[in-house]
Amino acid sequence: MYRSQLPYGQRGVSMIALSAVDLALWDLAGKLTDQPVYNLVGGKVRSQIPCYLTAHESILNRVADEPFLGLKLAAPYGPADGYAEGLARTESMVARAREAIGDERELMLDCYMAWDKEFTVRAADRLRGYDIKWFEDALHPECVDQYADVRKRVSPIQIAAGNMEFGHKAFHQLLHTRAADILQPDLRWAGGLTEVQRIAEMAKPYGVPVVPHAPSIYSYHYAIANPNAPYAEFLGVFEDGQLTAPDTPVVGEPEPIDGFIELDDAPGFGVDLDRDRLRTYSA
Repeated sequence: MYRSQLPYGQRGVSMIALSAVDLALWDLAGKLTDQPVYNLVGGKVRSQIPCYLTAHESILNRVADEPFLGLKLAAPYGPADGYAEGLARTESMVARAREAIGDERELMLDCYMAWDKEFTVRAADRLRGYDIKWFEDALHPECVDQYADVRKRVSPIQIAAGNMEFGHKAFHQLLHTRAADILQPDLRWAGGLTEVQRIAEMAKPYGVPVVPHAPSIYSYHYAIANPNAPYAEFLGVFEDGQLTAPDTPVVGEPEPIDGFIELDDAPGFGVDLDRDRLRTYSA
């Protein structure tokens, strides 16, 4: 499947489709052997996975007391707002977030490829006093050389990158150019568990952690079996006053308890599709 993508590029939607097949095969292998997938890739290296929480500033007052190791905020302001206004609004948001969660927890920003080199460097200078752990996907994913330069200039704020990268070759480029402090492949996009295992092995000699992008049962099985994945992401929404995962057609995904995910020993990934929600595709 990977080789068949050569004529049109081993990226994008075709790689996402490949990821789905790869994850399905890991799930099948676990069910055939009556083993959870994390056992198939080496077994648990920790009993539970600490999580950071991803949220939007609109619910900042509601997530401030949630017991996670840190908070990652969407960063909706940037160069498109004008440098002065974008920086001012970003600082205002960060100041409110730091006040809300205190000084003991991590604070990160997800820029989702909306910043540029100048804005990122200026934002780092502007936010020095707020102890930001990382800027995530500040630049377009193909700006690897710029990432390498920006990483040096924004330190000690770290650069997290890779959630829109596909395949191990792209991550090798990030590692080789020392363009990122944290790699964030998405197991549902980057090539599945098989490819992310390759990425993790490449990252070990560089001392770069590989922390999966997005909350999912696939990310959790990877993280609990890999010492180089010290934590995982949880995206929270509020329903009936309670923080919970967004609605998905997957049944059985665990949710954090006191900021930690635990996995049982159910075979495969331990989840099922809500088949009542599936529709027959018609062109």
